[in-house]
Amino acid sequence: MSINFLKQKNIMKQLRTFLVMLAFLGLSASGAYAETAVQLVTTIVTFDHGGTGTLSAAVSGNTVTVTGTVTGVTKYLSLNIDAGVTVLWKAAYEGTSYDSRMLILAGNGTFEVAEGGSVIQNAPETAISAGETVTLKVSGGTVSASQNENAIYGALGTSTVEVSGGTVNGRIMANIIKVSGGTVQVSGGNYAIAFQSSAGKATISGGTILAEGGYAINNSYSGTTLTISGGILFAYGTASTDVINGTYTLPPLNSVVLVAWDEAAGNTTYTAGTSNDILVLPAAATAVWAKQGSNSGISVTSGTTTGFIPIEGVTVGTTGIASIESAGIKIYPNPVKEVLIIESGELKIESVEIYNVAGQLLQSKIVNLQSDIIIDIAHLSSGTYFLKMQTASGELVQKLIKE
Repeated sequence: MSINFLKQKNIMKQLRTFLVMLAFLGLSASGAYAETAVQLVTTIVTFDHGGTGTLSAAVSGNTVTVTGTVTGVTKYLSLNIDAGVTVLWKAAYEGTSYDSRMLILAGNGTFEVAEGGSVIQNAPETAISAGETVTLKVSGGTVSASQNENAIYGALGTSTVEVSGGTVNGRIMANIIKVSGGTVQVSGGNYAIAFQSSAGKATISGGTILAEGGYAINNSYSGTTLTISGGILFAYGTASTDVINGTYTLPPLNSVVLVAWDEAAGNTTYTAGTSNDILVLPAAATAVWAKQGSNSGISVTSGTTTGFIPIEGVTVGTTGIASIESAGIKIYPNPVKEVLIIESGELKIESVEIYNVAGQLLQSKIVNLQSDIIIDIAHLSSGTYFLKMQTASGELVQKLIKE
């Protein structure tokens, strides 16, 4: 065996080792450097995904728009996005990539899943992973992982995950997380959102975060920052700590709504309009059993915040009370200056409570099933309040305006 042959063999071995290391780090040989918009087009349209269908890519300025439909994907696509470049993903991309990811993102640019786009991982692996300095956005479409794996995995560092629309099925695990809209949901006793380290920061200002059997937000590190100013958070349990777990101090719940369902109670059939086995915070918010199309679940209302939480395995019947009007209850005058009158009709009211918009209980009264209830609220300041009435069939809430 010649010396030259041995040298060539050693070089090939080193090259294979280098390629394996790149794959482990989430890079490909062509993506080991940041790619411009034009270079990204070439990478995308020439990629051998192993499935059926094609991806198309077009450049407009520093934005690359990706379209097309691909099924049966078996290999991961690696994109190293240059600073200032945005990849707008409007393609339908589905498969079973066992190479750890469906998409691997690196660089300093932005990757956005937009309306019509999807990345669906059918293997028990992550759907999208983002490198340390990538910004990953979901403004529409769907990002999904099977078996409650990470739908989105953001590496340690400054990688940012932003959800403003669309649906994320599976965990989001990253250090910087922002949710302002859309839905993040996970099932099977898992958590929907979690941090990578003690440097983690999450800002929740809207949207819906749902966890069936686990936590909506879970934290196992000290030093993390959680800011919540809006949205709906749901999990199974009987307390707010079953919805948000970790070393957090809960903010004032004036815009955000926490909802928990006591699954352990063992009930799977409920009547529409009732709130049995449901915890909701703030107290002025309403969370009642309802149906939306063929789905049974919980309808949530708190000021201008509304939402529907579908719950698998629960059946909601519509024969019970669905609103104050259908219950035959009359509340007047509204707006009111001094005295409020409640006519309970056939549905007897057990107690009445008045809350402000921050969820603070201001006034309560046990009415012992009286048919006509008179409540003096002259001492309250002008503004918006919530009247919560407890009945044998559940709770009903009415917005109240004090002049």
